[in-house]
Amino acid sequence: MNSLVSQEPVTRSRPFIRKVVAAVDLTARSPSTAEYAVKVAKSFGASLLFVYVHPMETMFNFVMNGGYDLVDSEQQNRRHALTNLADTVSKEYPFCTSTFLVGAPAEEVAKYAQEVEADLIVVASHHPNVLASLLHLDQAPKMVHRAPCPVLVYQGD
Repeated sequence: MNSLVSQEPVTRSRPFIRKVVAAVDLTARSPSTAEYAVKVAKSFGASLLFVYVHPMETMFNFVMNGGYDLVDSEQQNRRHALTNLADTVSKEYPFCTSTFLVGAPAEEVAKYAQEVEADLIVVASHHPNVLASLLHLDQAPKMVHRAPCPVLVYQGD
């Protein structure tokens, strides 16, 4: 009788993941994304790199209207929020750092992941409303297509 079961034992090796990049948008949902990224990084014993990308068009709009101080203030607030997020997470998982970038989120995260030789990117998808979908504001699908490594999309609650 022929059998579909192999006589040789199947050995599976764990994926070798050393660096996890977690893209955060610093909204109210970012702590849950960070928590999920920590669980993923812990399960592989990997370092965790939080990255936030400040959109370039926001900066140009403010500068054109003579609001340079407002841009600087907004950017400082975001830098501070990213640092706070990383500091909070590092109390639970000390192998994490943060990076602040400026530009198009999907492109900058993909470029950063390639530069640091990331093995995995964790990004949240927030189920955008119809208008946001039409304007392609959700960054997760863009990152999936541009990333140099696998992307894990966290759906949240």
